[in-house]
Amino acid sequence: MAGRVELGNAAIFGATGATGRVIASELLRRGVRTRVVSRSEENLQRDFGAMDVEIRVADLNRTEEAVRAADGCSVVFHCIGLPLDQFRDHIALTRNTLTATKSAGARCVVIGGYWQYTPVRANPVTEDSPRQPESDKGLIRREQEDIALEAGAAVAELPDFYGPRTGAGVLNDVLRDILAGRRARWFGSADTPREFIFVPDAAAPIVELATRPEAYGERWIVPGAGPVTVSDLLAKAAAYCGRRLKVRPIKPWMMRVGKLIKPEIRRFEELYPIYAAPVWFDGARLKNLIGKIRTTPYDAGVRATIDWLQAQRS
Repeated sequence: MAGRVELGNAAIFGATGATGRVIASELLRRGVRTRVVSRSEENLQRDFGAMDVEIRVADLNRTEEAVRAADGCSVVFHCIGLPLDQFRDHIALTRNTLTATKSAGARCVVIGGYWQYTPVRANPVTEDSPRQPESDKGLIRREQEDIALEAGAAVAELPDFYGPRTGAGVLNDVLRDILAGRRARWFGSADTPREFIFVPDAAAPIVELATRPEAYGERWIVPGAGPVTVSDLLAKAAAYCGRRLKVRPIKPWMMRVGKLIKPEIRRFEELYPIYAAPVWFDGARLKNLIGKIRTTPYDAGVRATIDWLQAQRS
């Protein structure tokens, strides 16, 4: 097995997002001194006030604040995720993170997604699959990755994630509908196979990746629990909620009409082909580097997510 480097002091930029929180927990489990960084002190206190971490408030849009936030750290995890109307800002924020890690003499791990591979030409997706995106968001993801790789960062690519404390996410949104007794809405056919990752499962492989010198300057797919049809997944959720599953396919014409009524739908229209198409992933390259990767079965992941969603409604 390949050698490791000590993590030393770690900083998490965008710590209050879904991946930032689980990475913080994994670092603490390993005894790593951890600094959590976000521009919202309220959110930092909410998520980390009871944990043994250093809380640092910083506006990472400002290069000088990002540099100060990384000072004294040996590794920075870039976990910043932005809403669709701010998606282009991923580029500037990534540049700021890389400037900060260079100033600190630190390594950097950038957490990303898979839209740069869409439309998918063949499944499963590997790190060698074509990156020829047709959506603006996919082009931004590819540019972000290329900037990170050129600077020597490791890039961890995740499937769509779901789970407790995961605010944004297509699957979490559908599970909310099922829990509320509403018709579940999905892009295209619900019989399309897709792969998801239970977000707590992402933490251990990402942190382990950060300890491997050969990981840097490369892209790494972090796999989920394998392909599953959306209808099977939603059936598990409906059964656990004691609901009758009702699925409403979202068709392209609905997006075209919907954006006339709700202009914000326009931001999702270009993503329709991404979510209507099958996609699953090959994590063999990462497994060859770090060993076995633990994944939560969909049954257990869905139950845990619904329990959390139910608690939020109480």
